[in-house]
Amino acid sequence: MSEVNEKLRADEERAANIALDGLTKVIEEFDEYYRWLDKAHQGSLNEQAIDVRKRIVQTHLILRLLNTALSESRSINALADEAGNAAEGSSDEWAVLNARVAAFQPHMKRQSELMELIELYSDVFYWVAARAMKASNYLPGLKPFVASGIRDVRNHLVEHPEKADSRIFNGGFGFGMPSGPVLAAMRTDQQPSFWKDPGLFVNVGEFCNKFTQALRAARHAA
Repeated sequence: MSEVNEKLRADEERAANIALDGLTKVIEEFDEYYRWLDKAHQGSLNEQAIDVRKRIVQTHLILRLLNTALSESRSINALADEAGNAAEGSSDEWAVLNARVAAFQPHMKRQSELMELIELYSDVFYWVAARAMKASNYLPGLKPFVASGIRDVRNHLVEHPEKADSRIFNGGFGFGMPSGPVLAAMRTDQQPSFWKDPGLFVNVGEFCNKFTQALRAARHAA
């Protein structure tokens, strides 16, 4: 089990870094777009573009904070795994579990705080990324840009769960997988099964790929 956990932690870290690199690329592509926009429209849309760039940079900052919290959480879980591994081979059938619990015990409060932070950062990411997407649609050539993962999670799981097409108020929260943190990860039999969140890193990947494509297309179409 510890080997499985170790692989999941490594895969999550790798996916987190890929997502962050993707947002870095979006900032670079947007700067190229901004230079084109400044010349093509003689500075008349610069303030709008600066607002969009600010939101993109904020998504990058939020994801960095999220990844830092995830990294600390992984470290705590790794400590527990290491303690369990060290206890393997004991004649006491509970030795591994007891060792894990003992190693985890001093970090329980911090792990609880990290879980809250990870969920908070995830929620905020969707708000800011959705704003960046919406604001960009008012700039030349970017109206077609839509990242459905960001849009749907923000609209149906974060911002408007009370509406008739959602009604998903408390679906739990999950993280620790390569797909990234998942909102409404666990549903009861009474809760709708739709609006499944594929995971924040998956949604970030779609956001970055489609934004980059839209920015390049807008420049090349001019």
